[in-house]
Amino acid sequence: MLAMNSFKAKLLLLATATFLFSHLSHAQAEMDARVKANNIYQKMTGIKPSKDTLDAMEALIKDGKDIEAANLALETNDFYRNVAQLAKTWLDTENTGNIRIPLNDYVATVVGMVRDDVPFNQSLSADIIYNFAVDPGTAYAINNNDHYAQAETQGLSLKDGLQQAVQSESHPELDESTAAGLLTTRGFADVYFKDGTNRRPYVYYVQYTLCKSLQEVMDTTVPGEDWINRDVTRAPSGDPAIFHSYCKGCHSRNVDQIKGAHCKYEWNADDGDGSLSYLPTTQNNNFKNNFGDATNPDIAAKCTRNADVYPTGHKITDDNWRNHFIYGNTKVFGWKGQSSGKGLKSLGSAMLKNDQFSQCMAEQVFKKVCYHVPSSSKEKNFVASLANDFGGKFNFALKPLFSESAVFCTEN
Repeated sequence: MLAMNSFKAKLLLLATATFLFSHLSHAQAEMDARVKANNIYQKMTGIKPSKDTLDAMEALIKDGKDIEAANLALETNDFYRNVAQLAKTWLDTENTGNIRIPLNDYVATVVGMVRDDVPFNQSLSADIIYNFAVDPGTAYAINNNDHYAQAETQGLSLKDGLQQAVQSESHPELDESTAAGLLTTRGFADVYFKDGTNRRPYVYYVQYTLCKSLQEVMDTTVPGEDWINRDVTRAPSGDPAIFHSYCKGCHSRNVDQIKGAHCKYEWNADDGDGSLSYLPTTQNNNFKNNFGDATNPDIAAKCTRNADVYPTGHKITDDNWRNHFIYGNTKVFGWKGQSSGKGLKSLGSAMLKNDQFSQCMAEQVFKKVCYHVPSSSKEKNFVASLANDFGGKFNFALKPLFSESAVFCTEN
């Protein structure tokens, strides 16, 4: 009898333990789903979700619908504020991740294209711009940033407030053939067309569409010395060897070969707070006289300055360009677009027709969402697959890259 009672006690203890383990496992699963939902949302937005959003995401995760749960974050203004932060880093020529700049037409257009699933391989060529449908106090203008700065100060919704517009209809000097998406926004011009010799956009293409450093794409073996401009000495410090072993690695690479496409554009500091002008400009005759080339007012004078440095070098007389990224160490990027052309619009389109662009976008979104660059073989394989989907089934829409990356990094 005593042995029987002991056996029953053990059975009761086992049943109780099984019940408690099942209950705890269920509770743990409930907790894991909620924690997972919270982590996904924070990776995609940088802040915690509302209770309603968290509840909805948790329910989807319990049903095994992790991507659908992540997609709920795409429907919030929190997500688009995070996209805006990413876009602001692309206006940092030093590639330091700086986001301390005000909202502007460049950033707003990135956000709007992401929201509306506009194929991002059109971002440097489409006749498109985004501004706010509700006037924040100052209407959109090409010669100041007040419209966007006030909208940001007032906290207007990027998700609900932005509207798409035809860029050439907003700028008196641009038409469908000369409007080039992000490249002809005021925000881009303020950084990449102001001062200098209009070579600075090269830095943008290398750092933010190819995800490479200038040193990584240097190659002294590529052809193109005949297109190196007259302001580049062929004998730095009197030594031609320095030019052939170093300077030529950038100036033959693409710095000077694509420069002409930018040389009909100039930053007009005389127009309000500054604006982008297309030469020959109609906005300000004084601007034309000061900045247009004396023998060719269609070309910015800064593109032909210092011609006496090497007088037999290439003189820019039009906006023709050649893409020398199809040669040398960047040939492996898989270029599919034009190898030469005329005008900034065609160049912008060509710069995004390569496999490395898809890889670059996938890498940047992964880093933004997961807070680190892909390092392990598993992470690198995931990003490579994501890049393939970006140029394939996602049709160059950026939003899916955020959802997929957030789920992957929450689980791994």
